[in-house]
Amino acid sequence: MLVVVAPHSLRGQSISDLSAILHDLKAEDTYCYTTDVRISFPNGDTDSRSRTVYMDRPRHRVGYEHEDQLLLMNEEWVLAVNKLQKTISIFRVDKYNQRYKRQLPELEEIMKVNLSALIIDSLYLNGAKVASYSRNGALGTFVVSFPATSIMQRLELVYNYETKFPERIHVVSFTPARRGERKGTTIDMRSSKYRRSVPDSVFDMSRYFIIRQGKVVLRQYKDYEVSSIY
Repeated sequence: MLVVVAPHSLRGQSISDLSAILHDLKAEDTYCYTTDVRISFPNGDTDSRSRTVYMDRPRHRVGYEHEDQLLLMNEEWVLAVNKLQKTISIFRVDKYNQRYKRQLPELEEIMKVNLSALIIDSLYLNGAKVASYSRNGALGTFVVSFPATSIMQRLELVYNYETKFPERIHVVSFTPARRGERKGTTIDMRSSKYRRSVPDSVFDMSRYFIIRQGKVVLRQYKDYEVSSIY
């Protein structure tokens, strides 16, 4: 259940809009977007990376890509590229399922998640407050704050009422190293480039490999170690 509290001037439309938006986004089954993540650790170290997610649930196609890894599945193949270890795994979906009776765990998890949950877990919205709401043409901006006890610190959602899809999402979370400590890990995620479609070329495995005379022939990552089931 979504529980959101706001000052009197913000009550009404903005709260009902936010609730309706998150509810409607649960039904989205085809989309892609890019997230830039910056992580600050208790010792002062930082890490940053960018990840693109692809979802086409009706055609059972899914994947993601970042600097270290590429994972794609279409109707016939699964491709997993580990750029750090320089390995590439290629599985025919039906053969893999016959052998292991399941999909790759990473793909199983992606297929379970809906777009609303990718924005924010509804559990964290309990006790949250809509700190501000503004509207500029088709774009509505929600800024949500959270209780001091929550690991969530801030959520900013820019929503396009014409396309009924997010434009930008900014989420900040903080996990203390130990309970009560001020030092901890801060994760700053900024998502954008939301689209309600995924180009077929994303899932075109022939860009990466072909099967020739019963053997895998790589078209990219040619020096990687290959494991396959087909």
